[in-house]
Amino acid sequence: MHYKFLFSLMALFIVFALFFFVPQFTAVSAVEIQVEAIFEEVDDDTFFFDYPVYVLTDDIRDLVIVSDWGNNRIVVMDRSGNTRRVIGNLSGPVGLAKDRAVGRLYVAEQAANRVRVFDLENFVNIDTIEAHNPSFDEPRGVWVDEQGHIYVVDTNRSRVVVFNRNGDQLLSFGREGMEDDQFYYPRGITMDHHGNLWIADTVHHAVKVFDRNGNFLFRFGQSGSGDLDFDRVRYITTAGDYAFVSDYNNHRVKVYDLEGNLQTIFGEHGRSPGQFSLPEGVWVDSYGYLWVADAGNSRIQKINVFYYVDRKSHLSTLLEEGRVEEVVTLAESLPTERLEEPEINQILFEAYQLKGNTERMIFYAENLWINDMENRERWGNTLGRLYYQRASGIRGAQPLEAVRDLYHKSYQFGYRRALIPFIWTSFLLMGGSNIFLVLLTILLFLLLFVFHRLRVSRYRR
Repeated sequence: MHYKFLFSLMALFIVFALFFFVPQFTAVSAVEIQVEAIFEEVDDDTFFFDYPVYVLTDDIRDLVIVSDWGNNRIVVMDRSGNTRRVIGNLSGPVGLAKDRAVGRLYVAEQAANRVRVFDLENFVNIDTIEAHNPSFDEPRGVWVDEQGHIYVVDTNRSRVVVFNRNGDQLLSFGREGMEDDQFYYPRGITMDHHGNLWIADTVHHAVKVFDRNGNFLFRFGQSGSGDLDFDRVRYITTAGDYAFVSDYNNHRVKVYDLEGNLQTIFGEHGRSPGQFSLPEGVWVDSYGYLWVADAGNSRIQKINVFYYVDRKSHLSTLLEEGRVEEVVTLAESLPTERLEEPEINQILFEAYQLKGNTERMIFYAENLWINDMENRERWGNTLGRLYYQRASGIRGAQPLEAVRDLYHKSYQFGYRRALIPFIWTSFLLMGGSNIFLVLLTILLFLLLFVFHRLRVSRYRR
């Protein structure tokens, strides 16, 4: 009896666990990441990075800029990892930002409670930005928008302070607290192409999104290690329609769409390529590479995420390489509105053409006939042929009505070869097999009658 009781208790526990915990898992697309390079060494007296916190690229000058926090310096490399310049004697450099319009680099100096401004051409210090009433208390993140507004995350004061290019303080928003528009030790900040600010609210284990004036829009994330959780979220960057977030204590990078829906997760704790230890800064360049400040491993990882930067080109490249299954999996995981785009539909049409799947080819050709107005005639002709192929392929296996309808569609789209099969299947559906035998019999009698008359006429002559 004792064992039966224990067995029953265990069974109840398993049912409870399945009921309450399984639904919490969220299915996310699995995208294979490709690590292009790892950088650890620096060509100067201090040979290695020491806990790099942030990385960004200057794609105009083909430079990679790293805030090497443990060595109190900025390291400037080329894209191959060759050291070009080292800016030393800084006080805890963390977040970085650039102003493309005027060629400036902004460095948040955590220990000095200020933001240093450098010329991107020669890396000369040209200005310093400080907050007043109150002053900064360990600023960690910085971002510059297209108008030159500088957004500084004042971490220990749980706020964001906004300046113009002259360093004049314009406004601030946020304070310590539990509400949606409040923070607890925020760090990273970025702006998406809609002009919305994404802020890593570190100790609340959440990402919060605001408009550029500091009005709260939405948030996502909670404490934990599951798919929907963060453990001390650190920094954020956006590329196209996606946001990349460093999940610090979970040793991974998470990818979201701009509505805050999780798309994929990659990375785990370790030192192999694609693994992380306490990742901090993240940045996506214009070439489609994600740069990760793998702080705990004291290195920078360069990862190919071209799929998120330009999905159409990425899918086209995969198709050219013959990776058809991967194309189908990735493309069909896109949101509905993206699937309606003619370019994506054409890629999927070509993929299923390689697979020889006529049914799916018809599906995407129909979408293209509706949405690709410039090439509508071409897709109409394609549908005519495909309907005919499909009808011929299912004869004998599918109801005759389905076959007739496909031949009818084929003829409607200008494929004249479908007319006779359409008439024939229509004839059969009207009981044509029996009628055909009757007509054939009548025809034979007529032929015999004509033959007989011809013989009689010849005999009379």
